[in-house]
Amino acid sequence: MDVFVFDKTGTLTTDDLIVSDIFGLNGFEKLEVLKLAATVEQRVVHPIAKAITTKAIHEGLELPNIEDSTLELGRGLRYSLDGKEVLVGSHLYLIENEILVKNKDTILEKIVKDGNSFVWVAFDKKVAGVIVIASEVREGLHKTMDELKKIGASHLAIISGDHEQPTKKLADELGMDSYYFDISPQDKGNIIENLQRDGKKVCFIGDGINDTLAMRQADVSISLKGASSLATDMAQIILIDVKFENLVKLVNLSKELDSNLKISMGLSLTSTGAILSGLFFFKMGILGSLLVDNGFSLAALLNSLRPLKDIKVDTNILNDFDKKREDMRDEVKK
Repeated sequence: MDVFVFDKTGTLTTDDLIVSDIFGLNGFEKLEVLKLAATVEQRVVHPIAKAITTKAIHEGLELPNIEDSTLELGRGLRYSLDGKEVLVGSHLYLIENEILVKNKDTILEKIVKDGNSFVWVAFDKKVAGVIVIASEVREGLHKTMDELKKIGASHLAIISGDHEQPTKKLADELGMDSYYFDISPQDKGNIIENLQRDGKKVCFIGDGINDTLAMRQADVSISLKGASSLATDMAQIILIDVKFENLVKLVNLSKELDSNLKISMGLSLTSTGAILSGLFFFKMGILGSLLVDNGFSLAALLNSLRPLKDIKVDTNILNDFDKKREDMRDEVKK
């Protein structure tokens, strides 16, 4: 792999997001903003939605039992509450719905200094407030990025639907070569395609529904244990223990397997050459040809089994992953 591209929220950051602050605007109180957002987000399987809903429960807010809200991938959610529309998402989502975000830069100046993510909440065509989401970077990422570069990665990038400030902060912190922010799911796939046009092999690592188009386009797609069912279904590889140092091991293993395959192919071709040489120059008979062919075939087989000696499978992790995956599918059906 030449290029490694990562989703941000839930992939490079942990799933344990928290609401760190709430800003009420245009006369809305903090808890009003939180209740509006949590009402819309309560049925959504996403780390940010989970953080908002958890905060509302901790605050003792009673959320109305609603039907599924409308999800617009990469932008936000909408729901009609008492005949008035609630929007939760990015500032671009609000602009697309003709909701003017006044003094955006002044508002964000208070929020973005720590590099946190945030979502906008609107009600009845008015901006109601901003919810600030704090996250932690997954353990071992700095070392992983350094090691990926050491073993041949030419480019590391983040693609995120999040705003510029938190995306840039994380990219700088991890030493990424580039970052993309406010990106829609369709554009994620387009970015992967553009990277491939240079003849590079691209690996995409993501965990959400928004990442499935990028996964489909990438040469290799990787997801994480506990990711959305669509992401795990689309991914070619799943990191079961969610330890990113295993990504480096995976790359090294793939290189070893590639080398191993070439050796096995070489042994197979050598077998044919040896038999032909024996027939023409040494008048080797059928029995000799069979012995040579079987000998090289056995050598190729034993060579192909070499990588298995270093592979250990924890069946408890596999069983736990299968159970969690089925539980998530049941939640989606509900």
